[in-house]
Amino acid sequence: MFLWCFFEAKTSDKIAFINLDTFSFQAPEFYKKYGYKVIATIEDAPLGSKHFYYKKDLNPE
Repeated sequence: MFLWCFFEAKTSDKIAFINLDTFSFQAPEFYKKYGYKVIATIEDAPLGSKHFYYKKDLNPE
């Protein structure tokens, strides 16, 4: 589902970026591998984990 949504967004000229969030226990490296950048991190949310917010620009200038 994720990759399908990315393909749909990438082929649209009306979408400038994609943002998403995930937790440290949900394979955050997957998103980095596909070009997402961490824009915010909340420590201990939930306790002992991190909550990451990512952004990927689709039309970089």
